[in-house]
Amino acid sequence: MTARPVVRSVAWLSASHALVLVVGLATAIVIARGGAEDLGRYRFAQAILMYLVVASDAGLTLLSVREIARRPADAVRYAGPVLVVRFVLSAVLFGVAATVVGVSDARDAAPFYLVMFASVFPLSLSLIHVLQGRERLRGVALVRMVSIAGAGAIGLVAYLVSGRLVALVVPTVVVGLLVDGVLLLFARHRLGIRLRWGTPPEWAALLVTGVPFLVTAVAVQLVSNADAVIIGTVRGESQLGLYAAAYVLAGQTLFLAGPIASAIYPRFSRLHSTPDRFREAIRKVFGAIALFIVPASIGAALLADAILGFLYGTDYEVSAPILAVLMGMPLIGFYNVAMSQVLYAAGRQASVARIAIIAAVVNVGTNLVLIPSVGLVGAAIAAVLTEVVTATAYTRTAAPITGLAPLRAYLSPFPAAFVMAVGVVLVRVAGLQPLIVFGGVIGTAVYAMAIVVRPPEVARRTVDRLIK
Repeated sequence: MTARPVVRSVAWLSASHALVLVVGLATAIVIARGGAEDLGRYRFAQAILMYLVVASDAGLTLLSVREIARRPADAVRYAGPVLVVRFVLSAVLFGVAATVVGVSDARDAAPFYLVMFASVFPLSLSLIHVLQGRERLRGVALVRMVSIAGAGAIGLVAYLVSGRLVALVVPTVVVGLLVDGVLLLFARHRLGIRLRWGTPPEWAALLVTGVPFLVTAVAVQLVSNADAVIIGTVRGESQLGLYAAAYVLAGQTLFLAGPIASAIYPRFSRLHSTPDRFREAIRKVFGAIALFIVPASIGAALLADAILGFLYGTDYEVSAPILAVLMGMPLIGFYNVAMSQVLYAAGRQASVARIAIIAAVVNVGTNLVLIPSVGLVGAAIAAVLTEVVTATAYTRTAAPITGLAPLRAYLSPFPAAFVMAVGVVLVRVAGLQPLIVFGGVIGTAVYAMAIVVRPPEVARRTVDRLIK
């Protein structure tokens, strides 16, 4: 596994994800400063939309990316039929969601919910899975920059001007459909892919083959959004807004695992047939991931109140315990995302599906118990507990393929991160202000020195290889 192509891919995808993160965070901040109720409504709609997106995708994106990566000529086989199946499912699911909104009591919010749910159509009609399977990841990054970050920025301006949530989401639908059209022309004229729509037997075969991927994706979305649905239903939109203010930060951090997964999945799919190269690539990837995400997660947890106060205002500092706990999501979640790509590449999607079901049951069950009894912190505890259960199951399942090498590589920066944590705590005790500045700068410096003094072997070798 050569490092440079993967580094370039990760760089492009990271740039697009960073832009999406900035726009998403800015959107959350602006909505939050207008009131926790609006932020709660926005988060609730996002949670429902993600269920629609996953159900309409039917697991076909991950399936087609893997198969196209293994056999690039199969792009013609998976391009058109996948679009047909996803569009039909999107239309059915949107109809159901629109009916539910139409008979609900939230008449004033109905236009916002309907337009938000319509965002499922641009996603279902995208050929981005063809680009990813062909490892045209710069194209994937550009598509996301325009259709998500660009549309989100336009929507944010529209919201600031109009003050209406519906104005926030209209550009996402319009720009997304325009990008789909451009991508269709690119696939036809630059990649030489002429769409064929397929036949009913082909569509049925795709649906059957995609079931393990679909089960996993649905379970993952249950884990990601069950807390929002339960809080919004049981405690109302205002309480959900306070929770969402913290969840956005932890969730957006975990969202950054996306470019890594997108970059390594096609390459892992190719390397899985050569065990030695496969294991070596896995070890290096996990070492590099941990080097950055471990200190970032721990540092953010220790500075949670300062971060929330800086971004949203002092009214949201009450959510600091929630954010401190939730930062365990990216801390463990990056490991889980990478492990899922390992198992997918090895053809173990059924195992991933089983683990995802277990995680979903744990998450929904603990949320139902902890939210009524403990409150919003209970939802955060449920989220982190789910990641712990998932990591344990992934490690055991992948052991015959990888041994404990991924876990050892991922744990290697923890001693340096512990030293950093001590430094941040001392900054808090000393009362240095502004805390977010002194804590961040001193924590980063202490971590860097700890890495230099005693560099983790895996992380050091990974960095040396990547910069050559």
